[in-house]
Amino acid sequence: RRAGEGCGTMAEVLSQVALPAYDPILDYSGMVTQFGYVAFFGVSFPLAALVCMLHTMLRLRSNALRLTQLSRRPRPQAVDGVGLWATLLFFEALVCALVNPLIVAVSSDQLDARDSPRFAETRR
Repeated sequence: RRAGEGCGTMAEVLSQVALPAYDPILDYSGMVTQFGYVAFFGVSFPLAALVCMLHTMLRLRSNALRLTQLSRRPRPQAVDGVGLWATLLFFEALVCALVNPLIVAVSSDQLDARDSPRFAETRR
């Protein structure tokens, strides 16, 4: 359609009304899950960020199709942030900041007591 044209026929409008309502929870939960994958497993699998980026690019196209063809248009609402999702992301980042050093320490030989000079001194 060209800019300035109307919505179309009444049949088009009624067909759009019959579509299911748009639910942003699917989008938010997917992004929080992907952030968790990158934050938790980025230390042990550095390509996780690339894999998630490719998945996000594909998901962008599927979300565009869902927003334009498969669901009703969302009603605009004034909101102040993303609500509870910001708290979840903060908690996830906090846990990752505690877990990632442990993953590095356990997966490397930094905690291997047999190679530690201090351990050798105490055994004498």
